[in-house]
Amino acid sequence: MTRRASTVAKKAPPPLPTLRSVGLCTRWVLTLLFQGYKNDAVRAALGADDLPCATDAELDAMRAAYVPKKFKLKSPTNAALLKQLGIAPFVERTAEAEEAHIILRQPRVREFVEAGLIAGVPVRAIAETLKAYPKYEASPAAIAHYHNMLFDTLAMSRGQLRIAVRERVRIAVARMVKGDEDEVTVRRAIDTDARCVAVSLPCTPLAWSAVLMSLGYAGRQELTDVIGQMESLAVVRAGESLLRGEPGDERRAEAFVGVLQKIHETRATVISPESQLTKELVSFRLRHEVKPLKTIEQLLAPGDERAVDMGPPLTEAGDVDDIVDNVEARPLAANGTSA
Repeated sequence: MTRRASTVAKKAPPPLPTLRSVGLCTRWVLTLLFQGYKNDAVRAALGADDLPCATDAELDAMRAAYVPKKFKLKSPTNAALLKQLGIAPFVERTAEAEEAHIILRQPRVREFVEAGLIAGVPVRAIAETLKAYPKYEASPAAIAHYHNMLFDTLAMSRGQLRIAVRERVRIAVARMVKGDEDEVTVRRAIDTDARCVAVSLPCTPLAWSAVLMSLGYAGRQELTDVIGQMESLAVVRAGESLLRGEPGDERRAEAFVGVLQKIHETRATVISPESQLTKELVSFRLRHEVKPLKTIEQLLAPGDERAVDMGPPLTEAGDVDDIVDNVEARPLAANGTSA
């Protein structure tokens, strides 16, 4: 009699609830909670880096929803959970995560990176621009970690992002404010910050140039490339004014139409016919003989004699006599030429 081993299917763990955003650095807050930080310690760690902190109720809710009871951080069985939440690099303190922390603690570089992320610039382009202007080298992987952990712009709507960015800038500016600083100066410093400028503009290459200018760098672009972006922006703004139909929108739409006309005139001025023809004929290729030409010495070398005709082929002798007879038979004109 054989005994059948009964297999009991293991129950799959319940799916994790959707990560609820408590700010731009939700995953970094979650990392601190997994590391066993209490609420006061979390608030102190965020405050040291000029980051806003969630309330105690939000922190307790995150701890209850995501951190299992009797959780051991170094247990290999919990690695899948950390990877699923997207916080494994910061818990394991990888090189890219440490580089992201260095960016966080350098105000100039941090402002540059955060403004680029708000403007929708790819991380590789941000790294190249960092290397060109502030002369700072950062890997695209580190900037991607920074975006994921410390400045997650995709975790909230555009309106929420405006409020969150302004609050983050206000905390950074307040650190440098002394007692005799007036409110107008502080507000001007917040409004002219590159991150506030970026969040008030659409995600276009032209907006990135404006952000670079607010950072103190003159981002130079080719005029022929910028004209197309300006033309699209003028068309969108004119259509937006016509669709809204509020008082003053008609004059605003007319102004944008005038701007569009000026752009067309500028395009005709800066784009020459030669450059336009070059673009149209970019696929046209001329083929030629790649063999080197023979010199005179090579042509006159023994065994390589060649005959070259310098004029029309010679006629027969009889044809020459006929031509001479015809010329002599023609009467002369008054000026001595043959008629």
